Amino acid sequence: MLTEIQEVFGLHTLSVAELIGVPTLYPLLTGRGTPKAAKGLTALYNLAVKVRKETGPPTRAALTSVQVDGKTLLGHLKASHRDPDRIVDVCRRIIRLRAELPPPPPWTPKDSAAFRRMLMGIGKSA
Repeated sequence: MLTEIQEVFGLHTLSVAELIGVPTLYPLLTGRGTPKAAKGLTALYNLAVKVRKETGPPTRAALTSVQVDGKTLLGHLKASHRDPDRIVDVCRRIIRLRAELPPPPPWTPKDSAAFRRMLMGIGKSA
């Protein structure tokens, strides 16, 4: 259930917990969660299944950072995750917008090393 939610929406565990109104999913995943939390997780799972069914294969990378109406998908889920048709529409719009963006430049090991040096302050001129 959690894997499906994460694959479809690209959410971290903490974001899933926040959406269903609990501080952590651990009690729920170990069978000690409240009925309200279980109901919330089931509703979010059903929404993920609906989105996958209506928009195609998992869209995790596509849905994480693109904004629609000034909000990311997480913002829309927080505002209206009880409105499945609205979330499906937002996901479709995000996928469409994402397809119009140019692809990111390829990553190289050199980029990673330069970034680490920058963070550590190595190579700074005095």
